[in-house]
Amino acid sequence: MIGPNTDSIDAILKVWAVVGPLFGASVAAIWGRYIKVSDRNYENDREDKKELERRVREEIHKPVVEFVDELLVLISKAYWDKMDEKETEIQALLEKVWQKEAMIEARVNALESEELSKYFKELDNGYSLFRSELGDGHTGKARDQMHAVFSIAGKLFGVLFFTQPKRK
Repeated sequence: MIGPNTDSIDAILKVWAVVGPLFGASVAAIWGRYIKVSDRNYENDREDKKELERRVREEIHKPVVEFVDELLVLISKAYWDKMDEKETEIQALLEKVWQKEAMIEARVNALESEELSKYFKELDNGYSLFRSELGDGHTGKARDQMHAVFSIAGKLFGVLFFTQPKRK
């Protein structure tokens, strides 16, 4: 008889009836393991990202914000004490705060933001000009410079809080 050998087809079907479910179960088990590992890796990456964001907030953002906030308060106090002709040690306090400049500048640079670095340099220049004008008794110019420093600080905070950090 010419045609397909039904005995061999029957044999193949019998083998497939046993092997097929085993093969399917093996593929399902491997796929399930892959999904489980992928989910775990995703969760670990998510937790690592959250930890990195927390560390950036605590170790970089927070010191920068505290420094700038303290500087702004002291600048304002220095100006108003000068206007009220009060002799205070505000200049010494300003100097003490500004001694942290290198530490803060390093943190700003760690964020790798050209815009943030630019505003920090402008803040530095504005602070120096404010101290110079106030020291020379030019209260009008010192007041203008004080407000310029406040504006620069606002821009710095805007970049610090409302832009996404670079990811490598």
